[in-house]
Amino acid sequence: MFKELFTESNEDFCQNLDKEYKKYFPMGFFSCKKQKALSGDIYNFYFGLIGNPSDVPNKIRQNDPMWHQFLIFIDKNDSNKLELSPSVGGISIKPEEGSYKAMDRVKTKLRKTKGDHTKIEKYLKGWFKKLHGLMKDQKDNVYGDFPSKYLNI
Repeated sequence: MFKELFTESNEDFCQNLDKEYKKYFPMGFFSCKKQKALSGDIYNFYFGLIGNPSDVPNKIRQNDPMWHQFLIFIDKNDSNKLELSPSVGGISIKPEEGSYKAMDRVKTKLRKTKGDHTKIEKYLKGWFKKLHGLMKDQKDNVYGDFPSKYLNI
């Protein structure tokens, strides 16, 4: 069973997602790692708009205006059964004028999804495309002090 966890599809899974993400956000940051957790193996992946950590406000990755983190749980008995679960995500935008808020947030909807590597990868590829469209719609309204080159998407 241990050998099953490292099939070619598992090794390429993170690389394929990274490549797809960079199609839409070439200057962005993407990290995907397979890790051990109490519940079994998971893919922990997170990404943002700003690729260079020095350009993120206060040099804290989570201050990226498009910070997202997802977990993909791997079934203990069948390494090809996955469950995608959103953890953190959204686009930080400037608040409406007169608002008491420091910033507002646009939700980036992602449904909990189950399937094999191919189904999850296909789902996320479509979701990255939607995220790109949403980000283009909001690019003049994004909150944060960072170089504008990251908004050339």
